Amino acid sequence: MRYLLFLLLVLPVTGFGQYTLTVTVKDAEDQKPVPYATVLFPAQDYAFSANGNGRFVLKVNTMEMDRAVVISSIGYDEYRTTLGAMVEGGITEVFLSPKVTMLEEVLVKAEKETAKELVEEASKRLREYLKEDPYYLYAFYRETLKQDQQFVGFTEAYGVLHIPGYQPSYNKKNRLFSYDLAQWKNIRRSHYKVRTTCDTAGHVLDIHRLLKAKSEYLYNGPLSKKIKEFTYSIDSLTSYRGNDVFIVGFQSPGREEDYQGHILIKADDYAVMGLRVVHSNLGALLGLDCHELDSSQFEVTFTTVGERYYLNTLSLTMTGRIGGQMREKKLRLRGGEFKANKIQKLNYDQRMVIYQEMINPVIHYDPSFWEQNGDDIEVSLAEDLGENEPLAQQFFKWDGQRIVPLPDNFNTYEELYKNEDIFRLFMNNQ
Repeated sequence: MRYLLFLLLVLPVTGFGQYTLTVTVKDAEDQKPVPYATVLFPAQDYAFSANGNGRFVLKVNTMEMDRAVVISSIGYDEYRTTLGAMVEGGITEVFLSPKVTMLEEVLVKAEKETAKELVEEASKRLREYLKEDPYYLYAFYRETLKQDQQFVGFTEAYGVLHIPGYQPSYNKKNRLFSYDLAQWKNIRRSHYKVRTTCDTAGHVLDIHRLLKAKSEYLYNGPLSKKIKEFTYSIDSLTSYRGNDVFIVGFQSPGREEDYQGHILIKADDYAVMGLRVVHSNLGALLGLDCHELDSSQFEVTFTTVGERYYLNTLSLTMTGRIGGQMREKKLRLRGGEFKANKIQKLNYDQRMVIYQEMINPVIHYDPSFWEQNGDDIEVSLAEDLGENEPLAQQFFKWDGQRIVPLPDNFNTYEELYKNEDIFRLFMNNQ
């Protein structure tokens, strides 16, 4: 009884037997927020990220008090507790301690191994850390367009992506799973007032290019079987998110696909924490007929959930000139929630629910959602949700295509969901 009275005193009640905790994750040494820290529920194979200020909100049901919680971020020791302990303690701040690494040992490792050996070891570990089994990523997508450094349009969306896991050959061959995309839920946008770099029709949904770049650079680039074709150098040893990290530079061999960049490799276990690429001829790599594109920059980073690395951020910036004016188009995907895909067998009713979701996407605009969850966009553009069209039609106007591409040999989603075995493979990527 005292326990319940205590809860009623320290926590706002949101419903019968449910309470809300607002928590900020901070660095134990400098007291600064830890952005995008991961909140993991191990028993449920579910996790989500705090926002850019290290803040997250937990709705706690009294029936879930024994549920284990692990709060972590790359470069920090894990914070382990239970929902009950957080509720009873009225926790509003969680402090993560930076991991202590032995810099001397890292320097010795650098002396013993060449840059190519570091990359080869990191490449071997990719499959181990990224895993092959698929998962669902609830992510934020942003697409912005600048003309002479002034914003002239943007699109933002929150949706569910089906990530196939680390399967390079399968990702490159199968257009369905290299696309990754599953479903959009909440969007906001303005009309693009000028045509974009590499587009003459005013394209407003370019995420497929971002994912195509990820597939090419990660599966076909400096960490692939083409390692012998690249040149590498250990450029520096630095601290990244509290870890000692090798910054390994690389240069591609070909002229038509000439690009260079850096790989961030953890010094203690060779995990790849990030990949950065500068490319002067992205059009050739992605098959774009674009003569105005001057250069591009690509970046992918990963986050840890337990012992596994999940996709954290993807970004691609393309710059070029159209009519004498400099255009910059930036695409960015940031992970929000991570769920394991454990669908083994779907009955008719379950397949029907997913089928309806495919053909009738639930897309809406909720300003409060973006105020709470989205990063603030530094533009003074009026929201343009008009033209007397449903929001879904507006979003998929121009080149916006159906968000779950059909497998080969299927013409409609109805054909797909009626075939139970194929539908299960479609959802499971098995």
